[in-house]
Amino acid sequence: MDAGLQSVIYITSPGSLAPLDGSSFVLPNQLPNEKGIESAAYVSYQRSIGEHLEMIAGFRLNHFMSLGPKLVYTYIDNKIKTENILGTESRNGILQHYLVPEPRLSLKYGIGSKASVKLGYARTSQYINQIFNTDTPTPTSQWQLVNNYIKPAVSDNLSLGVFANFDDNNFETSIEVYKRNIGRLYDFRDFANLVVNPHIETELLEGRGRTQGLEISIKKNNGPINGWLSYTYSSTQQKVEGINNGSWYSSSFDKPHNLSFIFNYNPKQRYTLTANFTYSSGRPSTAPLSNYLTPDNVYVPVYSNRNQIRIPDYHRLDLSFNLARSHNLAAKVITSWTFTLYNVYGRKNPFSVYYTRGANNTPQANRLAVVGTVFPAIRFNIEFL
Repeated sequence: MDAGLQSVIYITSPGSLAPLDGSSFVLPNQLPNEKGIESAAYVSYQRSIGEHLEMIAGFRLNHFMSLGPKLVYTYIDNKIKTENILGTESRNGILQHYLVPEPRLSLKYGIGSKASVKLGYARTSQYINQIFNTDTPTPTSQWQLVNNYIKPAVSDNLSLGVFANFDDNNFETSIEVYKRNIGRLYDFRDFANLVVNPHIETELLEGRGRTQGLEISIKKNNGPINGWLSYTYSSTQQKVEGINNGSWYSSSFDKPHNLSFIFNYNPKQRYTLTANFTYSSGRPSTAPLSNYLTPDNVYVPVYSNRNQIRIPDYHRLDLSFNLARSHNLAAKVITSWTFTLYNVYGRKNPFSVYYTRGANNTPQANRLAVVGTVFPAIRFNIEFL
């Protein structure tokens, strides 16, 4: 049996805004820091039940306090919208607190000495989130603590897997399915203003999320040819009233297919040739599909539903050759070389996609690739014994 106490102090900066130089029309603005304390007491109990079954049961009680001093906005009829702002109150001490119980249970049933079935359940809570309304985090992103109006996210996680080893543990295999239900999940309103906003809660909407998936992996440990292959199929969706007519839609982190393949060829102890291939589905994105012209000759973009389209898929092949130490065991200096080619076939994987006005004033998608060509590297290591 294990038991303990834990406490974490958070101090975050919601953001600041400053002009670049004297010609800027931007007015400087600095939001005060936010503070909070997350504390927990936990206990875990592990035991064997018979010859084949092992159990780990646990319980964690999480407590979060949002701390002042802080200027708290109040709203008419507690309807959190910008147009309903009633005023502000300066508060000190404990502004709000949340208490979340987190039970967990893990069962392992052994099948002989080389295979097992595992079943697990856990509830978890989260008290800090990153808020951004672009395809990738930018300097305008911010870390947001839960407070009077933003509640902690709570998720229930369930997994079931089969694990087996073969050929004297030379091959390790596994297949696992999982499902997660998330409550109190937040997303931003359409056309939200998130930059240095003192009442950020007016730009967020509360909803729920769901995630499920399948993971398969096989690994070979020994021999001149070794490596591993893993594949995941998953779905991550959320449902928020006020977005996409209240229907389920893909989250910004939904990548259905993820594949990773590592191949090592080691004909001699000193030489190793490695190939590393990765593939993942493109991230969901919201994009302008068309536009219209106002009577004032202003083009207004017409956007897709939230996360309706996807940026191109990501895939990359890396090759490396490692020349390790010599067989001279009496050497006082050990050297090794590693020669690497990143992105062998020069894939222009998109870091992000941005849009400009194209022909006939239609939206034109543009791909931004950080490393869009093959990239060589050489590493030389020296070790003194």
